[in-house]
Amino acid sequence: MIFHEKNFLVGDYVINSAVEPLPAYTFGVRQINVHPYFKFTPQADRFDVSVLTLERPVHYMPHIGKYCCTFAIA
Repeated sequence: MIFHEKNFLVGDYVINSAVEPLPAYTFGVRQINVHPYFKFTPQADRFDVSVLTLERPVHYMPHIGKYCCTFAIA
């Protein structure tokens, strides 16, 4: 799957707020690889992992580190 219109936001503490202690950064998502055995279930407890390939590297900062995200991409 290739997505050119999806973005990944990092470093944003309060969504939809212009007042933040540190800046947020937006990265384009080049590709989303969903686990091959993933099947949607109400429990969502099996193989519910994806790997995002971003258009550029994310540099760690005091407010940006490794990611484990919970969200759905429609």
